Amino acid sequence: MIDNKEVERMSAYLEAMANDPEKLRSILTTWSSETKEEYERLYNEVKRVNGIQVSSKNGNTTTTIGKPLEDLVEFIFEKSGIFKVYSNVRTRTNELDHVIMLKAYGKTIRKFGALDFEQDHVISECKNYKTTTSITYVGKFYALLDNKSTKLGIMFSYHGMTSTNGGWGAAKGLTKQLLLKRNENDKIYIIDFNKEHFDKLLDGKKSIVDIIEEEINKLKFDAYSFESNILPHDSEDSLEIPEYEN
Repeated sequence: MIDNKEVERMSAYLEAMANDPEKLRSILTTWSSETKEEYERLYNEVKRVNGIQVSSKNGNTTTTIGKPLEDLVEFIFEKSGIFKVYSNVRTRTNELDHVIMLKAYGKTIRKFGALDFEQDHVISECKNYKTTTSITYVGKFYALLDNKSTKLGIMFSYHGMTSTNGGWGAAKGLTKQLLLKRNENDKIYIIDFNKEHFDKLLDGKKSIVDIIEEEINKLKFDAYSFESNILPHDSEDSLEIPEYEN
């Protein structure tokens, strides 16, 4: 059942849609002081447990250390007002940290130009590790997204993904390489969401929607700018490769 606050929020959306999409964007970005305080509390807990060593002796398991990050991610999307979050979704072969669905009025405001991204659902993966997330986990996450026919995945971590060669190596580079290998209408975007982005939410300068759209565009244009450097050779059309007998 929708409560009064939700009705008020929806009414504000509808009014803004009719008059000014930029105003609607502002509504999406703004958190109440209570929401911001709760976000800061959850974020501080993520940072606190991030430095703890996993050990059976002290009872700190990967589950207890990972749970604060999962709770933070759920909170972020729920407080956006346009997403519905399903946590720890079990399938026949996997457990998904979050399946995040765009609500009906989220789809509606997209029609009015207040949202740029096209995906109706997102799968998230949370890795609250003490170090950067390796290429192995990105590869596994990609396989999961491909298997579930999902075009947008967000990997949440505190330290972000490993990166070398100007962002074209290791885990970060794999997200771009995987994007390039697929057809235009079948792209899979994997976003690296880390402490830089959590801090922007805390500062109130960006919303989760802002960050998703910015990271999709960064990923897209980084990959395409690389691809644009692959030009045909001057002799490509006239070049004949001799055939050799075995």
